Amino acid sequence: MRAPLLLALPLLGLLSACSEPYDPQPLTSTGNATSQIGSAAVAQPLSGAVPTNPFMASNGSSYMHSDGYSSDTHPGPGPLGRDMQTSSRDGSRKPGGMCPIHTFDQQGRLVVLCANLMQFELQLLEPRTLKLLARYPLPPRPSTFHAL
Repeated sequence: MRAPLLLALPLLGLLSACSEPYDPQPLTSTGNATSQIGSAAVAQPLSGAVPTNPFMASNGSSYMHSDGYSSDTHPGPGPLGRDMQTSSRDGSRKPGGMCPIHTFDQQGRLVVLCANLMQFELQLLEPRTLKLLARYPLPPRPSTFHAL
């Protein structure tokens, strides 16, 4: 009887270390993009446009693939500047935590869908600092573990 209990104690310790809530923190780094060899890039846009899906946000700010058709084509310019900065944050201590889906609200704030092995959650972020403004845990769905 004691052996299963003793085996469960390390698991409980691990799960408590992964507990939420926790204020997401910027990841430690120099904050600068990797140095580039050569000269600054010149924009060379491609012709053609993906039609806007009338039931989703406008192209360029819709879903993780830029538009409702998941074309991965982005209407905005890419990074062309000098001395570019990168920003990142760690948003979850739970195993498998990631926020792959990004879009913007009407005020220009980032709306991200975050997932981990335990739940899904919407987060509202300030776009320059990535400061967490609000979070909304989504209810579990029957297929959560089947989807992962």
